[in-house]
Amino acid sequence: MLFNSFIFILIFLPLAIALYFILNKYNPKLAQAYLLGMSLWFYGYQTPEYLIIIIASIIVNYLLTYIMRRSSDKKIRLSLLILGLILNVANIGYYKYLNFIKWNINTLFGTDFAINSIVLPLGISFYTIQQISFLVDSYKNSNLKYNFLEYALFVTYFPQLVAGPICYHSEIIPQFEDDNKKRINSSNLFIGLTWFITGLAKKVFIADILGNGVNYAFDNLELLGSLDIWITSLAYTFQIYFDFSGYSDMACGIAKMFNFDLPQNFNSPYKALSIRDFWKRWHMTLTRFLTTYIYFPLGGNRVGAFKAVINTLIVFLVSGIWHGANFTFILWGLLHGILLLVGRYTKTITSKIPKIFRWFGTFMIVNVLWLLFRASGISDWIFMVKKMFHFDKAELSHELLSNFDSAVSPLLVIALSILICIALPNNYVRTRKHNTFSAVIYAALLVLCIMTLNRVSIFLYFNF
Repeated sequence: MLFNSFIFILIFLPLAIALYFILNKYNPKLAQAYLLGMSLWFYGYQTPEYLIIIIASIIVNYLLTYIMRRSSDKKIRLSLLILGLILNVANIGYYKYLNFIKWNINTLFGTDFAINSIVLPLGISFYTIQQISFLVDSYKNSNLKYNFLEYALFVTYFPQLVAGPICYHSEIIPQFEDDNKKRINSSNLFIGLTWFITGLAKKVFIADILGNGVNYAFDNLELLGSLDIWITSLAYTFQIYFDFSGYSDMACGIAKMFNFDLPQNFNSPYKALSIRDFWKRWHMTLTRFLTTYIYFPLGGNRVGAFKAVINTLIVFLVSGIWHGANFTFILWGLLHGILLLVGRYTKTITSKIPKIFRWFGTFMIVNVLWLLFRASGISDWIFMVKKMFHFDKAELSHELLSNFDSAVSPLLVIALSILICIALPNNYVRTRKHNTFSAVIYAALLVLCIMTLNRVSIFLYFNF
């Protein structure tokens, strides 16, 4: 089920909120079970087969952690941890990377392994690493006493299930048990609703408009001139931000309506002054997971300069692979890692450069690398980068502009996107006034958003 759909906005969400708080008055455990059921309905709405995979994953992981937390034998605990990690990696590896591995083996060794059609279950990358974090924490701390209902709800809680933010059990499960959060709160309801509407507006009025032109451009690269590719790169840079941050805003807003707080996932990433700064601001919960569960266990930067470099590259390699089974993602991750290291070791020099130039340089690097992230192959990316600086055409293609499919000029949408990203505070820090004027503005914005839902599109990170 999509956040940006009639059934979710007009039926699912009101029903989920209303009955959850009603049930909490009589039986909090029943309310939790209801929320779990609604989350499973949300996840399996369009493809019920996905439920088999996620339910099996939840049962297996919970059983492993249950046994692990009740065993005092270190060898047994370690064996269960290793088994759990192997099963989780194998699960995501089968659905996401098996065909990629087969294709590479066939290419390298001339074999003929069949490339079968495997449908990637929605959110498998997200709910798998959440369960890996719980598995590792259970190995480290045998005092975790969560029951199966709490654990299952932690994994499946619908606002963050499909595309994050990536949550830790310590952030979410205690909130399920907090008695102060079991009664409806009008202030949280208002804040959550405005947050949700803002995210929805980001999606339908910016990301989707820019996405139409981006899709055309990547399908017709040979027809584009230099200026076309510059516009395409900017359009995709803002499409992916407003699409993904819009989803995160909606997720945090929905959770707030239930009186729950999800971790921050974005902090104005296009204000970054370096690649390191960018990764402190972009998809923050993924960066946090990779740092906590990969970088630190490898030794971080406490094992010498050379190993610190290798550890950083490993983290960014994993980040690239996590995003998808394509060499474009692998190269994208490694290039970000290399540039972060260059920035780390030239910090004393670059810190003397005026901020405006550091910001512009960082933004342009991120912008060019987003083309690699979106390209179908590395050769396409190289073709686009070469053409960006070839300057073979001084005008924009009419076909490209017309494919943005909007009454508003895409150049205006891009200019508005720059203004929002650079000049305005993000949703995590801005204040919201509870008054009639604000209510009317947000209500009007919601109506406008709903009027566009006849052209619903999925969120970009559903693919990852």
